[in-house]
Amino acid sequence: WESLHHAGPLLLLAIVLLAGSLFGALARRIRLPGITGQIIGGVLIGRAGLDLFSEESIAGLEPMTEIALGLIAVTVGAHLHVGRLSNAVRRLFYLLLAESTITPLLVFGAAYWIGGASLELALLFGAVSIATAPATIVALVRETRSKGVFVKTLIAAVALNNTACIVVFEVCRALISSDFSLGSDALFDPNGAVGQLLGPTLLGAVAALTLDRVTRIALAPERLATAAVIALVLTTGLATAIGISPMLACLVLGAVQTNITHSRTHLVDSVFDHFEPAILTVFFTLAGLHLSFQHFESAGLSCV
Repeated sequence: WESLHHAGPLLLLAIVLLAGSLFGALARRIRLPGITGQIIGGVLIGRAGLDLFSEESIAGLEPMTEIALGLIAVTVGAHLHVGRLSNAVRRLFYLLLAESTITPLLVFGAAYWIGGASLELALLFGAVSIATAPATIVALVRETRSKGVFVKTLIAAVALNNTACIVVFEVCRALISSDFSLGSDALFDPNGAVGQLLGPTLLGAVAALTLDRVTRIALAPERLATAAVIALVLTTGLATAIGISPMLACLVLGAVQTNITHSRTHLVDSVFDHFEPAILTVFFTLAGLHLSFQHFESAGLSCV
C-alpha cells in the first residue's frame, strides 16, 4: 500500500487510465456521458475518496494535463475557420458580447457585494467567469459524434469566449498589479497585458506557419502525426517556459493553421484522433482525482 501511495508516474498513469476507462464505460452503459464516469473514477481513487496517491505522485502527471489542455485548445481553435463561420458572424458576436459583459458583471457583483471579496479578487473572478470549459465541450461533441450548425457555432463560441476571458483577465491583472494605473507600465510592459497577449499570439502563429510548411513536405501519415505532435508539445512547452498563456498560444495555433491550409480535418480529426481519447480520459480522471471537499465550507457560495 505504501509503494502504491508513492507510485511513480508510469504506474500512476496506468491506474488513472484504467480507472477512467472503466468508469467511463460504466457511465455510458447507464446512458451518462463518459466524462462523468471518468471524473467519478478519479474522485474515488483521489483525495475525496480512497486517497491512494501522494501529492508528489500526482504532481508527476502535471505535464499530461498541460498537453491535454494544449490539445483541447488546438482542437477548439481549429473550428475558427473564417470561411465556414461567415454565416454565423452575427450570432457569434451577440453571444460573445453577452458573455463578456453580463456574466462577468453578475459574478463581480455577487463576489464583491454579496460574498465580501476584495475589489481585486472580485475583478479576477468576473474575468474568469467569461470562459466556457472547452474540455467538456470537446469531449462531449466527440463522444456523441455531433455535427451541424449548432455544434459549429458552439465550438466557435467557446473559442471566442475563452480568448475574451484571457484578454480581460490579463488586462485586469495588469491594472491590479499597477494599482489601477492606466499608464504604459500597466499595459505595455513585457509582463503587462499587451505582452501577455502578443507573445502567445506570435508563438501560435509561427508554430502554425512552420507546421504548414512541414506538412507540404511530409506527406506520409506518420510524418504528419509526428510534426503535429511536435508543434503541440513545443508550443505548450515554450509558452510555459517563457511565462505566457499556453492555452492562447495553442488556440492561435489551431485557428491560424485551419485558415491557411485545407488539411484541418486531416490534422485535427485524423492525426490527433488516435490518441485524443486517451489524453482526455487522463485529463478528466485527474480532474476528479484532484477534487477536495476541504475548502467547501470556507468558500461557500463561490464553490457553487
